[in-house]
Amino acid sequence: MTLDMSRYFANLRRLHFSEALLQQEAKSYQPCIDNLLRIPYARRDSLLDDVSDYEDMDCAFFDSYRWTRTMDAYQGIRLERTKLTSDSARVWARPFEYYPDNEPAERYYFWEGYLNVRLTRRAGTWEIDAIQTKRL
Repeated sequence: MTLDMSRYFANLRRLHFSEALLQQEAKSYQPCIDNLLRIPYARRDSLLDDVSDYEDMDCAFFDSYRWTRTMDAYQGIRLERTKLTSDSARVWARPFEYYPDNEPAERYYFWEGYLNVRLTRRAGTWEIDAIQTKRL
């Protein structure tokens, strides 16, 4: 048994993630893949019947969003700062939740930290090289 990442990586490529970042991403899943290779496909349901079974095998990708590293689903981001040079850029952004029924001053809940995104222009296309989460 293994982890098929083809659709995931196709989506990241569609979103202009760099090949270097994709390689890092693949490497981060390698312990999970190595552990899954030890499980015969026919026994997967009996050996992996709960999320904790996956977590015990370094496959804990069910319990948080990958790029924000939280369990919270955000509705958007606010750009806080950008730094642009000829072929590179850095973007600092804060994810937020939006509550339209709240009073105007309380409609937006901003994350306690921010995302730091590094981009590089290659052949006229901006690619994402890194996404880091930072706490304030």
